Amino acid sequence: MKTTQLTATIFLLVACAFGIVSQINSWDGVIYISNSQILDKNRNPAAIHKDFGFSQIEGSALSMRSQRRLIEEATFTKENGKIAIELGHFVTKGEGNQKVFACDYYEHVDLVFKADGTATGGEIPVMKVEAPCKVSPDLNKISAISIPVERILHEKAGDMDLRYDQSTTSFHFENVSGSWPHVWILNSVHLYRDNHPSEGIMVGPQELKDINPQPMAIRW
Repeated sequence: MKTTQLTATIFLLVACAFGIVSQINSWDGVIYISNSQILDKNRNPAAIHKDFGFSQIEGSALSMRSQRRLIEEATFTKENGKIAIELGHFVTKGEGNQKVFACDYYEHVDLVFKADGTATGGEIPVMKVEAPCKVSPDLNKISAISIPVERILHEKAGDMDLRYDQSTTSFHFENVSGSWPHVWILNSVHLYRDNHPSEGIMVGPQELKDINPQPMAIRW
């Protein structure tokens, strides 16, 4: 009798635990996965918000949806002398038309900023940020791209290429002279692969304006 009761109790606890996990893993249209799944190389594209899976779309419609997703969910956060830039993430078509995360297909993210209100010899200062395309832990964002503002400001202003602490993110500056600009406007975003850079996703100045009429600025 006691053995039967114990078995029933264990079964009930297991059933409750399964129900709790199920509720955690699927809520309000967003499917979440465990940390072990996030760290798994073969992450499941079904784990991203259902509205951001574009693998069934083709041509110009796919390009437009991808562009909007990148920009509409973009956030700029300044903290501890750095600016972190996060872009929206999505599921797209990979090799063999398989569903894949954008950052499991595209290898690089390039961001180009132009200084606001300053020019050197009639040329606007340009900052190009080159970073690897990586999935953030919550899957719905591209992993934050960090700009070490305080360290850059300690450099003598000028045209240069910078990379800190063996980071995979690099910074290229053009038309900078005298002092560092303190306001930079996002001018373009480019996701691409090493072998097929022309087949990437490009969000240029006009697309940025169409998606977000207000200039997307970072302030140093």
